[in-house]
Amino acid sequence: MIHRLLIRIFISVLLLAPWGANAAAPAPVAKTGQTTSYAAGDDGALQPGVASPTPRFSNNGDQTVTDNLTGLIWTQNANLPAATKTWQQALDYVAAMNSANSGAGTLGHNDWRLPNRKELWSLGNFGQAALADWLYSQGFTNVQANYYWSSSSIANYTDFAWGVNMDGGDVDYDYKANYHFYVWPVRSGQSGSFGSLALSPISKDFGNVNSGETSSVQTFTLSNSGNASLAVSSITVTGGDSSQFNLALGTCGAAPTIAASGSCTISTSFAPTSLGAKATTLRIASNDQSNPTTDAALTGTGVVPTYTIGTTVNGGNGSISCDTPVTKGGSSVCAITPATGFHLATFTDNAVNKLSAITNNSYTLSNVQADHAIVGSFSVDLLSVTTTINGGNGSISCDTPVTKGGSSVCAITPANGFHLATFTDNAVNKLSAITNNSYTLSNVQADHAIVGSFSDALPSVTITSKPLAKPVAFKGGKGTVTFTAPANTTLEALKAAITVSPSWIIFDPASVKFAKGKGSLAFTYGENSDPAERSGQITIATASYSITQAAHPCTITGVAVTPVTPLLAAGGEQSLTVNVEPATCQWKIVSYKMPRDSWFSAPGSFPPALESLPGNTTVTGTVGQNTTGKARTNAIAIATVDGKSRKRVTLKQNK
Repeated sequence: MIHRLLIRIFISVLLLAPWGANAAAPAPVAKTGQTTSYAAGDDGALQPGVASPTPRFSNNGDQTVTDNLTGLIWTQNANLPAATKTWQQALDYVAAMNSANSGAGTLGHNDWRLPNRKELWSLGNFGQAALADWLYSQGFTNVQANYYWSSSSIANYTDFAWGVNMDGGDVDYDYKANYHFYVWPVRSGQSGSFGSLALSPISKDFGNVNSGETSSVQTFTLSNSGNASLAVSSITVTGGDSSQFNLALGTCGAAPTIAASGSCTISTSFAPTSLGAKATTLRIASNDQSNPTTDAALTGTGVVPTYTIGTTVNGGNGSISCDTPVTKGGSSVCAITPATGFHLATFTDNAVNKLSAITNNSYTLSNVQADHAIVGSFSVDLLSVTTTINGGNGSISCDTPVTKGGSSVCAITPANGFHLATFTDNAVNKLSAITNNSYTLSNVQADHAIVGSFSDALPSVTITSKPLAKPVAFKGGKGTVTFTAPANTTLEALKAAITVSPSWIIFDPASVKFAKGKGSLAFTYGENSDPAERSGQITIATASYSITQAAHPCTITGVAVTPVTPLLAAGGEQSLTVNVEPATCQWKIVSYKMPRDSWFSAPGSFPPALESLPGNTTVTGTVGQNTTGKARTNAIAIATVDGKSRKRVTLKQNK
């Protein structure tokens, strides 16, 4: 008992000591939160330490809460397992959180851990009589006014581990294997730095700047990443070549006070008055205990004046490259390189049009006395596709002009009673490449001349395939049509004379075969989703082949009774929901249980009111009061209108 008391005294000493014993600088201690004084010189009277930020806690909107004092992120639910656990079970539970969701973790993170003793104790506010209630008010849920496990073991009694009571904030230990405490997982940052000044960037090289000129302004950000305000006493440029650098105090001013998490800016520039490398130090002095002086190195080089030749290409599709930088009085040559299929369209030098000064995609600036801004753009090379019709009786229209590498589609429109007889592209016969009176030129690299003619002489065709004895299957399939035509008929003329209608019949021009007066073509047809037969035909010049496809059979896929029988004796409304496939099928009520019981009354006057209902429909009937003194049933038979699918449902009513 005495030994345990000594351990508790040792804990109190540790918890009052600054956190981070190995830190390079002192780690400030936060206020306890106690504001009521019970004796002169006590905690409530003096309130030493760093004040908590406002707000102390922030809800992250993802079921986690950040402690703005320590930077620690806790689960919003302070009893996520919904049960107490032994110490090892607590460690295992947190490990399972991290491996959940295939390693993605819990609440979007896989770096949860059991908090150590100091982290768990840091949640306390010793100005509150009921710590758990106060934590509730800060945005946490399910906070238990009881002990929570920490991950810290007792150094000389390793079978014991520390816990913190979220009722009064006291720290105690218990046997790892036998005692059950609550579990509160934590992740991310450690205790804040309570006032930490940082300058970003920590150095700035202004590069080469013409002697006698001033560089562009560069900005430094002075920030306080701690939890208390910092007072800056001076901002100076000191040492070395300080006279070669200009200081503008920016938003910081001469001696700013930077609030916790606040920042301000400082602006500097380099103005060399002679040639060579220059260096100085930007120095900030403040009351940051760990870093009272913060420096940034400023460097630059004074050089002979040179000028930049900048280039901009609007829209891409080429490049402009100029010699740069250029010494004063020197020259720069700009090489202009259009992408394949493009040419230079606009070109300006310092906003002056210089397109006429371009020779062989080259431009020269002489005796350069200032920076130059070259701006250019490129346009695509356009190619033409011309069309000629010999003899009229139709038209051919092609997309033109065409960008190099692009495509052009030619629409061929014969006059009534005519078909395309000849077709050449740059004098090459392309009649066989025509599909459904359309011709496509791809990857166009040059001008094209299309020449065609039309004829009204259709080949005499006879269908030799036997007519279909019955409709083809509703599920879809394929077929072949055979035919004869004069032996001197060209394959191209036959292809041009083939049409199919409607679109559910699909014809592939590549399937057409013709030799020695005999030919064939292949076709496919899709599934008929309509409960009615449909018809179409394939026309080859002067002959046609008809196709009829069977209707999609109607099927009742489900019947539901609402409410579920049996119905109460008092009666009421009862609905039948009937689902059919396809949805366009109709259904009807075929019969009631015979003899028909009058206690179920369908809507309207049955029959024939319910003899033609659309698919996936609900009908409601009325069930009268059961006065028979015994349970009763009624059966209803339902069928599709075509009679090919039937269902039977039984209605029951209690006595």
